[in-house]
Amino acid sequence: IEVTQYRVAKRSCVARALMAAARNGKIVTVVVEPQARFDEEANIQWAGRYRDAGVRVVLGVQGLKVHSKLVLITRREAGKTRYYSALGTGNFNEDTASVFADHMLLTNNQEIGEDVNAIFRFAERSYRAPTLQHLKAAPLGLRDFLYSKIEREVTNHLAGKPARLRLKVNNLSDVETIGRLYRAAEAGLKIELIARSMFSMITGSTGPGKNIEAVGIVDKYLEHSRILIFENEGEPEVFLSSADFLPRNFDSRIETIFPVYEPKLKKQLIEYFDIQFADNVKARVLDADLTNTRRHHERKKGRKKVRAQFAIEDYLRKLS
Repeated sequence: IEVTQYRVAKRSCVARALMAAARNGKIVTVVVEPQARFDEEANIQWAGRYRDAGVRVVLGVQGLKVHSKLVLITRREAGKTRYYSALGTGNFNEDTASVFADHMLLTNNQEIGEDVNAIFRFAERSYRAPTLQHLKAAPLGLRDFLYSKIEREVTNHLAGKPARLRLKVNNLSDVETIGRLYRAAEAGLKIELIARSMFSMITGSTGPGKNIEAVGIVDKYLEHSRILIFENEGEPEVFLSSADFLPRNFDSRIETIFPVYEPKLKKQLIEYFDIQFADNVKARVLDADLTNTRRHHERKKGRKKVRAQFAIEDYLRKLS
């Protein structure tokens, strides 16, 4: 069992389960980030407790923060190695899990498992860059991956093919990424953004962001997930990510963007995004006026009331 730890609960059931697994003879490795802001002391203490329980501890990666949210279970089944992976947008933390809105992908896709394994090996030996087939990791090509997807959407748009970019993040203030989005918008690509916190773009009816519509949602739960949807000629590609669009996430952290291949799950994430983007109760318009105007006026145009977090609760209940 291999796990990354950035933040855990004070009385973490996850940590206790890992220690119990080690005591029961499982080989357990935890990559503990000793520089997690506000949790430095707690993580050092957890590292000591892990070692006492027989857990192998990797204390971060020199020069980088490990911010990826990964679990890898490796088993021998019928003489073969099998991988079971969990990749998330949020921490394995019971305290925040009750108030944060995040996503996690559970998969037995063996090629994804091989990529997760490669990232854990990189955490142990950071001088050896991993070769990844399906995941993209910062600081090892995440920027190039994102920019190539944006350029492809622009190319498709200019060729008259279905093209659109939908992004949900916590923060967006990376200058190079903003420039790429502006150029894509100026080429005519439609871009929809959901950003909860820092947002350093100018959007609206004029200027470089005239084809960019951006909103932020602050409600009962803290919006923490990161979703990337590329239209891809009408065959959307969907990715989840541990990374925000900040310089630190691209350049000085180990972050992971991972694909969602299962058609049913892709459809759910697209519908999840669309529900959030349709919010006209808690959504604030992020534009050049910087007034954080709510979208209440849309209801006056005959559109029904949509409070995204409540609508998503109803949506998920219907799925279960």
